[in-house]
Amino acid sequence: MEIQRIKFDDHKEHWHLTETHFDHFNLLVGISGVGKTLITEVIKLICQVATSNDYQLEGIEWNIRFVHEEQEYEWELKSALIKADALIRLQSVKTQIVYEKVFNATTQEIIAERSKDLFWFKQENINPTLNKHESILTLFSEEKTISTICKAFQSVIFSDLENPHSRLGFSSPVDFDTITFKELKKTFIKGPLLVKAFFLQKFYPDKLTEIKQYIISLFPSIEDIRVELTEDNQQNYKLSFRFKEKETNHWIPMNRMSSGMFRTLSHLIEISMAPAGSVIIIDEFENSLGINCMPDLVAFILSRAPDLQFIITSHHPYIINNIPWQTWKLVKRQKNRVSINHAKDIPELSDEESFHEKFIQLINSSDYRKGVL
Repeated sequence: MEIQRIKFDDHKEHWHLTETHFDHFNLLVGISGVGKTLITEVIKLICQVATSNDYQLEGIEWNIRFVHEEQEYEWELKSALIKADALIRLQSVKTQIVYEKVFNATTQEIIAERSKDLFWFKQENINPTLNKHESILTLFSEEKTISTICKAFQSVIFSDLENPHSRLGFSSPVDFDTITFKELKKTFIKGPLLVKAFFLQKFYPDKLTEIKQYIISLFPSIEDIRVELTEDNQQNYKLSFRFKEKETNHWIPMNRMSSGMFRTLSHLIEISMAPAGSVIIIDEFENSLGINCMPDLVAFILSRAPDLQFIITSHHPYIINNIPWQTWKLVKRQKNRVSINHAKDIPELSDEESFHEKFIQLINSSDYRKGVL
């Protein structure tokens, strides 16, 4: 999947994302409070609606265009805004989807469209009373065309920072027959980090060794890292990381792993395990990272850029300075309206300048300095 553009309106909270175009690699920059995180949250909400029926959409409206398996799609959705008197009468009101359209822009075919009184699916008239609280994508997720679109949204990976001190528990032993690395990545695209790491260690130790070498180069005191599977008396199983420092004979438990080391390990595993064509979303890339981690992680991400779409937010000078300036997207906000300027459209940026000089030009540009109007 590759996201091409998004337009989003939240009529309940009164904020709006103007039509935003994305490239294959996108670094969202801007001062704090302009709406960088809001943009990643918009993508997360859209993916949630596309892949599950656990959500509440009140006064939400969007239009997203994306490419998947060489087809270009557009998905529009609008949900009702609950009136204040209805909220007083009812403790819990589930909002309805009042308009929705799924369109194949490549073939110019309207796959599905519904409004208050009409519901068309693949040129057939459907009962308009069919669950108005649930999206077309989950209502018809078993249908081949819609299933393909759902899989597109399943390929969006949010590299969130999990609790580095938590362990993953489950009630039965995890065991798979040997599968190819490509199949493994598809199987666990949405799986927990520890599960991904465990199966890398079990079936593809050379792949995990590559990741460990990155960690060792960034944290020289570390000699080795492993994923440990344990079982208690009730036959409950747990996964956790352990690491070994040089000149010691014991393995150190996960709760002594620093947040910076865990964050680095998390990014390396998530990106390494992402199938080609995935979308990687990283909000505030520099969080918990020391400056010693940034060069190798930036280089690692750029090495994977040809196979994956990246949407990253950052305001750290090192990150911005070392990611091609053509990928910069300057986020700004005027009252309740968030918008993005592409670097090539910022007059202050000159093609002849160095990366560092472009960064200076960026932070001195009027749009950056006046990011919130």
